[in-house]
Amino acid sequence: CNNSALHPCFYEDEIEIDMCNFSTEYQDGWKAISILIDSGASDSVAPKGFFPEIPMYETNASRANLMYTAAGGNKIRNEGICIPKLYSLSGKASAFAFNVAGVSKALGAVSRIVGAGNRVIFDNPAKEGSYIENKTTGVKTPLRQHNGVYYLDMWMKPGDHVDVKGFHRQGS
Repeated sequence: CNNSALHPCFYEDEIEIDMCNFSTEYQDGWKAISILIDSGASDSVAPKGFFPEIPMYETNASRANLMYTAAGGNKIRNEGICIPKLYSLSGKASAFAFNVAGVSKALGAVSRIVGAGNRVIFDNPAKEGSYIENKTTGVKTPLRQHNGVYYLDMWMKPGDHVDVKGFHRQGS
């Protein structure tokens, strides 16, 4: 894990935090999270409690008992939405809306990422690698490939979130 191009570091107050050597879930009040990037998901979803101290809000979908169909065919209920502020490994902040559901890990839906003005590139890690590129700014956020799947590695401060008042999600 010595390739800093594939595993950049996050700088907080001039203290370098290296994801490659990150051996605990928390460091200096920050929590490291990995979001599996899923091209087959219709919504970005996360398990309840995945984002510490982030409030979950009811939505029209959760009030209507919207159900997702998992890859195995079982039904999973939409329980609401949470919008944590997440920070890329280079320190750039962004809001990421997740529907809360009975899943085992956070899934970032490619369709939602693209709908928010980005493109998602899956490529050989030995070449340019995989990334999410903001089409307006050109900023590229790297994706990590592990065992054939792609992850977006982020940092968060527990409780740091976007209030849903005035927040309107595309397609809702």
